[in-house]
Amino acid sequence: MVFVDVVSVGELIDGRVLVRASRFTVVVDVNGERVLACLSNSGRLEQFLKSGSVGYLIRVAGGGRRRLGYRLVGVRDGVYAAVVDTRIHEDVFAVLVDRGLIPWLRGFRVVKRCPRVEGKVLDYLLASGGRHTLVEIKSAVLRLPGNVAGYPDAPTARGRQHLKLLADTATKHGYKPLAVFICALPSVNKFQLYCNEDKEIGAVARYAQEKGVEFKAIGIYLDPHRKKIVLENPDIPVDLNCYTQP
Repeated sequence: MVFVDVVSVGELIDGRVLVRASRFTVVVDVNGERVLACLSNSGRLEQFLKSGSVGYLIRVAGGGRRRLGYRLVGVRDGVYAAVVDTRIHEDVFAVLVDRGLIPWLRGFRVVKRCPRVEGKVLDYLLASGGRHTLVEIKSAVLRLPGNVAGYPDAPTARGRQHLKLLADTATKHGYKPLAVFICALPSVNKFQLYCNEDKEIGAVARYAQEKGVEFKAIGIYLDPHRKKIVLENPDIPVDLNCYTQP
């Protein structure tokens, strides 16, 4: 465990989750007022979006009639909080790379965000000397028994497509293919695929691995008391076998 502060999230506003209003919005009680907050996560998040859960929001500049004034970035998980905002996951990964905080990517830097490969968009292109790595980020915000972070928590055709894209195109263009799971929960000691929600994800991941895709996982969480995203473990063990209840 390393416990390194990565980024500040700014001023946090406490609220109580009431209900998920749509795929990308949540109704939250803030000091007795019902507000509609943006949720940058298409997963189900059923463990965290229960009515009464303590949520942590940030204000969105320019919120008004056409734009929501709040973003839900975290939900209490024990002493700390899960990071439910996938944009933060992506931003934190870039900071970790550029600060050299990921041992297995030390020496690399981000050279392009949202690179296009054969007309498809992935998350990052990294470079170190003459080496290039194509990266796809996946968010693991599902807590399984035994402090295991799981992915996905809902059927994910898009996730499968991205893994196939990495497998089929990266090496053809001279890139090393890398899939990184951001385990955005405190006290995670392992990552594992959760095939109960997507019956095809295990086969797709194995296919990608056989084609040369490397799978890694990173553990982060939100410390709402200090308003920081914390790196807990830059190299969580990855198990591509489907999780089964112990």
